[in-house]
Amino acid sequence: MGELYIAFLKLKEKLKKEGLFDEKYKKELPKIPEKIGLITSPTGAVIHDVIKVIKRRYPVKIILAPVHVQGLYAAEEIKNAIEVLNEQDVDLIILARGGGSLEDLWAFNEEKVAKAIFSSNIPIISAIGHESDYTIADFVADKRAPTPSAAAEIAVPDRWELMERLEVIRRRMMTAMENKINFYRSIVSALEERRAMTLPLEMVERSYEKLNELEEKLRKGMDNYLKRKKEYMNSIFSILKTLSPASVLQRGYTICMKENDEVITSVDMVDVDETMKVIFKDGEAKADVKERRKNGRFDI
Repeated sequence: MGELYIAFLKLKEKLKKEGLFDEKYKKELPKIPEKIGLITSPTGAVIHDVIKVIKRRYPVKIILAPVHVQGLYAAEEIKNAIEVLNEQDVDLIILARGGGSLEDLWAFNEEKVAKAIFSSNIPIISAIGHESDYTIADFVADKRAPTPSAAAEIAVPDRWELMERLEVIRRRMMTAMENKINFYRSIVSALEERRAMTLPLEMVERSYEKLNELEEKLRKGMDNYLKRKKEYMNSIFSILKTLSPASVLQRGYTICMKENDEVITSVDMVDVDETMKVIFKDGEAKADVKERRKNGRFDI
């Protein structure tokens, strides 16, 4: 027994250094598994305890992987069972055995079993021996249960508790739905009491009257606008008419132009004996320049 315990401690220290016990590698157990793989002896009381608890709590399909749980070939069989279940469609594996001495439980302290548990893609619950028993498999597994029955309780939820929770959720949903319906019912009631809903024709008539008022305002506004623009245009026309050359001629003034029709605006633009055109309001005449005067001085 002393040699086995020393071997147990050495292997435990070795695997711990390799990281097989690290929490970061522990896989999360499924909330509600559909298929559970059970690795245990097909003849012991463990299989009956596990199946009984699972059927009572939440019946799921159980796939049995029968193995020897002690003896010369037990470790190899357990390793192979883990690998086989990893190839099947299971959500969780329970590795279970009843109580016994350190020698009886030694298959679960083998390195090959520890490596198989660590390499499993499926979460594993170990339930080896009694609550006080610890094996290497317990340290490597994703979850340790003190007994096989406890492993079954961990593996599946209690259906009655689930039903109670579902009932609570159902009641909350019903309450939330009723509150929402009442909320929208109050909105509809408030809308029904508005004048637009109780007297829709009156609202239409008021809108029609308002439209007529706006149309009359628009018409008057356009009339006033056009009247102001017309008065402004008339005033501009009057100013332009006053400033036009025709108006100047009407007042007795004349326009003098050179032979090339250039308007003469300065005495410097004409020479003595030059002929120029004189424009009157009712015609024109030609005149010869006999003399010119600028600033009181005559040029002949």
